[in-house]
Amino acid sequence: MQNKKSRSAFTLIEILIIIAIIGTLLGYSFLSYSGYIESARLNAAAKKVASDLRAAQNTAKNEHSTKSIIFSNKFYSLPSGISINNKTIKFAASGNCPPGFSGTLILQGKNRSKKVIVSPNGRVRVE
Repeated sequence: MQNKKSRSAFTLIEILIIIAIIGTLLGYSFLSYSGYIESARLNAAAKKVASDLRAAQNTAKNEHSTKSIIFSNKFYSLPSGISINNKTIKFAASGNCPPGFSGTLILQGKNRSKKVIVSPNGRVRVE
């Protein structure tokens, strides 16, 4: 008569397979998380630009004067790793943009970009 031993432990191969699976899942989640962080920073920067534009527009309306913002990496502060194209946006006392002073601001991150569009009638939107 043969005695069968009951197996109550994991083999080395089984443990190595589990470690490999966990490592693969962690690698994918890290890549996904870093992409999310960049996207969130870019969205926050675009909302800050749009908010500053709307504030300048409201100031121009309230003070009945012309207000402008110069967007440049040298003059406008953005989080590190995010750049913006050089553009001057100007608002007249009516809240509209004079000819030539509206347009699209492009915020560029590492792998993504966002647009802040200012129309000639003064509408500010983020895409």
